[in-house]
Amino acid sequence: MRLTVVGSGDILPARPLKEEAVNDTEKTALTAKVGELEAKQKQLETKLRGMEKFHQDAWNEYGSELCAGEMQGKESTLQKEIDECEREAEAIDEAIHRNLDLSDAAVAALREQAEGESRIAAEHQAKSKDFIDEAAKLERLRAYLK
Repeated sequence: MRLTVVGSGDILPARPLKEEAVNDTEKTALTAKVGELEAKQKQLETKLRGMEKFHQDAWNEYGSELCAGEMQGKESTLQKEIDECEREAEAIDEAIHRNLDLSDAAVAALREQAEGESRIAAEHQAKSKDFIDEAAKLERLRAYLK
């Protein structure tokens, strides 16, 4: 499988050959999932608006007797769910429109590449530590010259 680096620096599968692309059955399933996510998002947004109104009304009525942190925490948790629905729907739309290869082989290839990049980064970090250690040793030795 070929990989490509896009303008944003993301590493993504290169546009696959026709037989690797998302087929019509998969597009239908993914499109249905987007619909589910959008419906869930709208439901959560409605729930959040209601919760915010309830919290505001309660605060206006009872003020500091209430725990503002708890109210904000509940609202924040709900907002995170909304944001996650939106991110997933966008990711699915991108996969459909870019005709990404969603096969097990494509996922395995990207994971393999990520592991390789991690190994390289770890090697570079180890070399960097060696240079830092060597510089510290030289600085200690230089102190003997003074």
